[in-house]
Amino acid sequence: AWIVEDSTLSEYYTSPALGSAGVVVYYVLFIAIIEEGVKFAVYAFLSRKLVTIREPFDAAIGGATVGLGFAIMENVVYGFRMGPGVSFMRSFVTIQAHMLYSAIPALCFSITMLDRTLMRQKGRTGLAAFGFVLAILVHGLDNTMLSYGNLGGLALILNIMYLGLLSALVTRTGNASPYRTFPWSDWKHALTVIKRGLDVDPENPNLLFRGGLYNLAAGRWVDACVAFDGVVETGKRLDLARSFYAVALFANGDREAAELLFGEHWPGLSMRERTHFSRSLDRAMPSRAILRGEIRDLTRKAAWLPGRKVRRG
Repeated sequence: AWIVEDSTLSEYYTSPALGSAGVVVYYVLFIAIIEEGVKFAVYAFLSRKLVTIREPFDAAIGGATVGLGFAIMENVVYGFRMGPGVSFMRSFVTIQAHMLYSAIPALCFSITMLDRTLMRQKGRTGLAAFGFVLAILVHGLDNTMLSYGNLGGLALILNIMYLGLLSALVTRTGNASPYRTFPWSDWKHALTVIKRGLDVDPENPNLLFRGGLYNLAAGRWVDACVAFDGVVETGKRLDLARSFYAVALFANGDREAAELLFGEHWPGLSMRERTHFSRSLDRAMPSRAILRGEIRDLTRKAAWLPGRKVRRG
């Protein structure tokens, strides 16, 4: 970005013929386009090639991180050119601004890849273009105000607002994350959010497992069976998934299948794995003490079946 900005291309935007409008044109149509273009290109490359974007929260954090890196490097360059004092002062008005500038197009761009409804629409790239143009306009106008000394105070106020907007953006996307922890009593909201995550990644074992636990909390035994069976099919988290699959089967009335499943894998679990299962069971089903007691009876019976070896943890 600095190579392009220091090139002869800048002469076309700083022509005296443009007058005072040239300042706006220079910062919006030259500086902002170059810097936001570089940051957006880096984010688009990394999000597609190196990092899996699973949800809007990843996009907001990823975009903000790219902006943070850019702002730090920019301030280092200013420090070498104009002294550490300038770099220090810019740290209060540019870092959060660059993070917000980058987070907006990153979020818009990633939503077009995450939302299946948008993916089926021909004009879905319009959302990404909107985010990119918005970042350019806000960035360019902010730089324009900073270029005028009498508007520096307004720019500082705006950057404080940017910090609040960035915080709100990250908080909002975090609250909508299918990977965050919800209270067990809020199972309806949790299942709605988890379903949105599974629409993007239908074989994600963590989301399937969490969905199974919240279905247990809701008393939706059949849905819990489907979720834990899905985890087993992925081949991951097998020990806990099989245990809770057996719980769901037992709660659904299939005691024989639950007892058989516990008998197959429970003796091989370590004490650590059994403790983890017991704690998760208590948290997922806090108001079903009788059912939990019956399940523990099954696990005790499975642990002492003749001819089975118990792996010590």
